[in-house]
Amino acid sequence: MRFLQFPLSPLVGLAASAGILLSGSNGVAAERVVLKYGILQQSVPVAALTTFAETGELTPALDGYGLSGNDSQKVREALTKKVKIDARTLDRGLNNPLGEALLDNLGEAIHTPTGEANRQALRAALVLSASDDGQVSLLEVVQKYPTQDVHVEGDRVISAYNNLSRFERQIRKVLDIVNFF
Repeated sequence: MRFLQFPLSPLVGLAASAGILLSGSNGVAAERVVLKYGILQQSVPVAALTTFAETGELTPALDGYGLSGNDSQKVREALTKKVKIDARTLDRGLNNPLGEALLDNLGEAIHTPTGEANRQALRAALVLSASDDGQVSLLEVVQKYPTQDVHVEGDRVISAYNNLSRFERQIRKVLDIVNFF
């Protein structure tokens, strides 16, 4: 794995460790999604969200969210569409004011149950998502989230993906300029 040649930020390790402690589980991955869509809120297994995102199948746990037709397709695309960025670049990009602003913005759509340590949890989930294949999707971020429960604001998922995609382009431009000198 190429990304392991470069040390990642100590904050990512700290965030992952904090996630283990906060979750009370043996692994560093969300098990349940508290999905909020409009006025509806329900806890569903991450597996149910994964099934919906990958196949479009609405499991009983997701039934009743009004996820049909165009809305369903847009949410699925936002959850599964990949942003290409390697873990090292992403880690570097998230550890500056622009990255923190992105984390705060994404934190409005995907966040910890308490809202505490949200930046750290998102940073860890994003970098862990990129570490597998040099790509990030919002579904992977949910799957890698370092707390047992992760809260997702369904009506904000599409804008969260768009912001992540814009961030990737911005960070590449900044790094190209820095690497030029």
